[in-house]
Amino acid sequence: MAIWRSRAEVRVPDTALRVTEEHEAGRLLGWSRLGDDAWVVAASHGLLVTGGRLQPFGLPALVRWDLIDTVRWQRPRMEVRARARSAAPPVTVVLELPPDEKVSVAVEERVTASVVLTRRHRVSDLGDATFVARRTPDGRIRWSVTTDPGVDASQPEVRAVLEELLADIRSSLGL
Repeated sequence: MAIWRSRAEVRVPDTALRVTEEHEAGRLLGWSRLGDDAWVVAASHGLLVTGGRLQPFGLPALVRWDLIDTVRWQRPRMEVRARARSAAPPVTVVLELPPDEKVSVAVEERVTASVVLTRRHRVSDLGDATFVARRTPDGRIRWSVTTDPGVDASQPEVRAVLEELLADIRSSLGL
């Protein structure tokens, strides 16, 4: 019994290759079927979910890796928290994956690889904020800030503290 399998033994479904090419998603890294008409594909340019599964959440079919805040696994569920664009609020999408899925490792690696830096700071007596720097496909750094429940980032005084903390982090790192 062989422990390692050669690439020749892993057959990539033609449909997974086709949808990756159609969406110009780059190199295919992992895939899973999501039913009769949909696929989830990890590709070099981002996470691709076909069949209109992301449209109700305001997300494009191809979500760049730097726009995915978190991915959580609870087999067979993959919970993705992502943004349609850098300034958009995050939304959470839950995808049910089959037992033979071949996408989870690639997704986890790509989301983790996009993170340059993570810092957590106290914002108020109500909680903390997490500041994350991610590398975009063009090499720039994109920052996201996530606050604890109870910390309302829309309040002017909280917003001012968050902006000051971000400015301090950026200047201390030269970013």
